[in-house]
Amino acid sequence: MTTAPTTTEAKTPPYHTTFAARGVIAPNFSAFKPRDVRVSISVAPGNRSSSLSHVAWSCDGRRLSSAGYEKAVRLWQPEKSLDPRNTTTISGAHTEAVDFVAWNPTHPELLCSSSTKDKRVAFYDARQSRPTQVINTSRHPVNIQYSPDAKTIMVLDDDDRVSFIKHGHTGPEGQLEWKSGETARTSQGALLSTIALWNHVGDAIFASATDGMLRIVSYPETEVVDRIGAHVRAIYALALDPRGKYLVTGGGESIINFFDLREWLCAKSISTGDTSVNSLSFSYDGEYIASATETTYIDIIATETGQVMHRIPSMTVPGMVTWHPSKHIIASCGEASSRPDKAWLSIFGI
Repeated sequence: MTTAPTTTEAKTPPYHTTFAARGVIAPNFSAFKPRDVRVSISVAPGNRSSSLSHVAWSCDGRRLSSAGYEKAVRLWQPEKSLDPRNTTTISGAHTEAVDFVAWNPTHPELLCSSSTKDKRVAFYDARQSRPTQVINTSRHPVNIQYSPDAKTIMVLDDDDRVSFIKHGHTGPEGQLEWKSGETARTSQGALLSTIALWNHVGDAIFASATDGMLRIVSYPETEVVDRIGAHVRAIYALALDPRGKYLVTGGGESIINFFDLREWLCAKSISTGDTSVNSLSFSYDGEYIASATETTYIDIIATETGQVMHRIPSMTVPGMVTWHPSKHIIASCGEASSRPDKAWLSIFGI
């Protein structure tokens, strides 16, 4: 079989997808340098240190929360200061290190956190120093996400089971509270997912599996309405285009796939090298996607052309990456491999 030679024309994206054709002025990403912050970690003798495993922006972008190495949620204001002494901590909810933090998508002061070890999900108001509610779950939560209307929390545990915490239940003093539910079930059994994501409306969930299949699950019915073969290995990352155009998946075979949400066809695929894709995040305008892999850099990729716009160096392998909700600013975090008592947080674009 004859293989067509590789040409420059074959690598050039169609003109209608380019910034020039669409009248988009791309930021000069090369003009910025990452601002790295080392964070000290208290490590008990004989215990393995925890990295700074998760960061998340509030819906208005004024605050950035971090979690992963302490029994509290730490709040930063990156555009004012990256000095850890100027941060705020909210404690009193967890007895073990916090693993994950999520912000309410409709209120810039409300957020929640989870800890795998103490099996708790806690809720906060950033204007208060103590949690507003703490829920003891029966399983070990590893990932929590607000629904678009902020009335439901999707919880993924360490056995890949999906459950939901819902708001609107009346508490003992007549106030509305959160209440956890049982493991979600489909007609085939328990709903399992290694990573999951709400759609923009909140009536469906994109759920991945270790076999590389992507499932579209209706909500609140929790029935699988479609299955798509996305990767040949496990899916480790999902990101949803804020314009509603693409769902992007990252797999263990170092491939990023862009699925057209109208046709449910793979519009393009990008190879990231030889390592798995750990984290993906869309910019607020949907024009760029940030990709973190098992390498010491983060790629900024143009969504429409698939071209790498810029490569951001990181101190070690980034644990996750996330764009600011309204600016071209990226936050990432990880563990300083040479110093077990240090973690790092990095801001790019300021």
